Amino acid sequence: NYYTMKVLLLSYLLSVSLCHALVPFIDGGKGMPKMYDSYFNDQLAKQAATAIGKAVSAGKMNIQVEFPPVPNVEEVKFGTPLNQKFGKKIAPDLKMKYLPGSNLSRNLIAYSNVYWAKRFAGALKGGAIGGKPVGVLSAEQVDFTDVKNMGDLSRSGKINTDK
Repeated sequence: NYYTMKVLLLSYLLSVSLCHALVPFIDGGKGMPKMYDSYFNDQLAKQAATAIGKAVSAGKMNIQVEFPPVPNVEEVKFGTPLNQKFGKKIAPDLKMKYLPGSNLSRNLIAYSNVYWAKRFAGALKGGAIGGKPVGVLSAEQVDFTDVKNMGDLSRSGKINTDK
């Protein structure tokens, strides 16, 4: 009858949903959500740099590119495995070490902003033939002397300081 069919269908849908919800527990939660892949496969950097380059080429002077500087930014102060993985990814690029208690691990968002500024500096300065110098300013806990590789960034400093 109709009622039995409806109950069976509902039971089936609930069991399928429950199975999909338990997959992270079954595989040990080892899989990374696909939405964070772009932080690790350079897709995010390439798309943003392309957009910045096109805007600069079109004569735009005020450009704002906004996205969370680290994957799973809401959890960064807890140092989740995903945040640690990203910290370890950017450390060699900045020529820093990602260790427990290091400036990079304690201030991952601040140093990630420097990392992204470095990644986009080439697009901002006008491409391969050069152009204008690109600087990075921060109001966060960044010790720029820790960053041993500034790439195309020609200037750095903290807001409201002499340096």
